[in-house]
Amino acid sequence: MMSSPDIITLNNVRRTFRSGHTFSWRPRIVKAVDGISFSVRRGETFGIVGESGSGKSTTARMICGLERFDSGSIIVDGIDVGRLRRGDRLKFRKILQLVFQDPYAALNPHWKVGDLIAEGMRVHGIGDRRERRKRVLALLDQCGLPSDAANRYPFEFSGGQRQRICIARALAVEPRILVLDEPVSALDVSIQAQILILLQTLQRELGLTYVFISHNLAVVEQLCDRLIVMKSGRIVETGPTEEVIHYPSHEYTRTLVEATPIPEPSRRRRPAHV
Repeated sequence: MMSSPDIITLNNVRRTFRSGHTFSWRPRIVKAVDGISFSVRRGETFGIVGESGSGKSTTARMICGLERFDSGSIIVDGIDVGRLRRGDRLKFRKILQLVFQDPYAALNPHWKVGDLIAEGMRVHGIGDRRERRKRVLALLDQCGLPSDAANRYPFEFSGGQRQRICIARALAVEPRILVLDEPVSALDVSIQAQILILLQTLQRELGLTYVFISHNLAVVEQLCDRLIVMKSGRIVETGPTEEVIHYPSHEYTRTLVEATPIPEPSRRRRPAHV
C-alpha cells in the first residue's frame, strides 16, 4: 500500500476563545480559527500567511498539539492529533518539532548550548552520552556554528546564531516535520537571508517538510512552494506561492502584496486584479 503524498491534513478545524471580563454574563466568543481545511505534501514548504490576529499561529500550535481545537480533525503523518494520549505525545514530538519566533526567549540562558541540543535526544533515549555529544557537534557544523559553541551559553551568540542553535536543537531528534513560526521576523534582513538559505539546504539534505508561518510575503515567496492566506480565522486564498503572490484573487491578498517592501522599488510587483 502506497503512503499518502500528504503528511499533514486539516479538515474543517475550528477554535474559539471566550474574551471579556471573567464575571461578564455574556462573554464575547472569538473565532480564532473558523473551519479551515488544507493539506501539506511530504517534502514541501507550506506557507501560512496573514496579519496578527489572522489565526495563523493558533493553527500552527494546533498542528503541534500545543493548542486544543473545538471540532474537525488534524492528522500528522498518520497520527490523529485530537486523540493523542499522554503516552503518544513523546512519539509525536519526535516526528514534529517547532522552531519559535524569538531565539532570545527560546533558549534557557543557564544551559550550555551542547546540553540544550542534546536534551531532546536524552528524553527520547537516542544514543549514549558519547553518541549524543558526537551528534551535537555534527549538528553545530551542519547549522553553520563552530564546534566550541557546545561549551558556551546562549547569551554569547547573536540573534542569527541563536536561531541556528534553535534549528539544531529541533533537528536533534531527527524529525520529519518542522513548524517554523515566524523564525526570521526578529532578525535583521541580511541575517534573515542566511537563515532561509540554511533552511533550504537542510531541507534538501534531510528531506524535511516545513510549515512556515509568516506575515512577510517577501520571505514566503523565497521559501514556500504553496501557501494559504488567512484572515479572521478563515482561509481566503490558497495555491502555488508564485500564483497567489503575482495573481491574487482576493482583495486582502492584494493588500498584503502591495504592502510588502521589496529591495528594488522600480521592480515593484503589479498584482493582476481579477
